[in-house]
Amino acid sequence: MKFAVPNFDVLNDFSGYIDGVKLSIPGNQWFVANNFISYFHSMGINLYVETLPTVMVRKRLEGSPISIGNLRINFKPEIVCINNHLTKEMKIKDRFDFVSDEITIIYRTKKPENLCDLKNYRSGIPNPRMSNLGIKFKRAYEKNCEYFGNLRNKAFFSNVHYREIPVMFLNNEIDYGVMWKSEAIYWRFKHFYPFKPDGTVFSMALLEDSSETAERVFNEFKSGNVSHFYSKYGFKMLI
Repeated sequence: MKFAVPNFDVLNDFSGYIDGVKLSIPGNQWFVANNFISYFHSMGINLYVETLPTVMVRKRLEGSPISIGNLRINFKPEIVCINNHLTKEMKIKDRFDFVSDEITIIYRTKKPENLCDLKNYRSGIPNPRMSNLGIKFKRAYEKNCEYFGNLRNKAFFSNVHYREIPVMFLNNEIDYGVMWKSEAIYWRFKHFYPFKPDGTVFSMALLEDSSETAERVFNEFKSGNVSHFYSKYGFKMLI
């Protein structure tokens, strides 16, 4: 599978040390990754971390390589962070519920009157085919408003929402955007959600055939020693 984002250096989603313990985590955690990479490096443990759309994380744990230009990354991750219900379908050594995050809508000056009102504005919407966030928004929109496809007249559907939507919002190319609450806090965007908070639980999973060092990293996450890197951006810790 190919990973490319127009006008963006996708290498920013690949961090750390190529010979380190290999993690594949959701893209909305990209601004946390370098913090815990440095933390583990201070312990003498190197990490390789890729931050990808949810669909790609799942394919990576199933063994699919990822292509960036002419480079193929074909090793399998040892630890993944992914929607908790998906871990129940995986062959893994161990797992635990790690964090939860909530869907939110960013705005510049005026909140839309309701969710359905987004169809009248330029909006950045995560593609449901690529992310759990897009699926959650589609379900909420169709439950409370109308057919999701009716948004296409003015909306931009993003395949890599955590990279594209913030930049489009900053460049005044969209009026509203759907993102995770943690992202809105990181970017210091005004944000709201018109319904009861709708969260998603992300679990850490240690995959089969992982190294002893990977197990040590997994247990360090499980201990809560890296939780402060997440909680300051609004992630709700579940450990």
